[in-house]
Amino acid sequence: MGGKYICQYRFNEGEICGGGSRHPEGCSIHQKRRQRPSCKHEDCIRPTASGYGFCDWHVKNRMLALESCP
Repeated sequence: MGGKYICQYRFNEGEICGGGSRHPEGCSIHQKRRQRPSCKHEDCIRPTASGYGFCDWHVKNRMLALESCP
């Protein structure tokens, strides 16, 4: 399926879809999906829906670190 545009939807693994599209919003599969921002932690590309901006993995690690504090 060719097109004037290339779908820029980013999968959870960090790869881009790259499918052809006639719409700038993306291919027919991804044009209605909401893009989630990347985690704010350095060198992390995981998407997050958190209001704090961190992915689940970094939130869990932070919570474990806080629990171990005296």
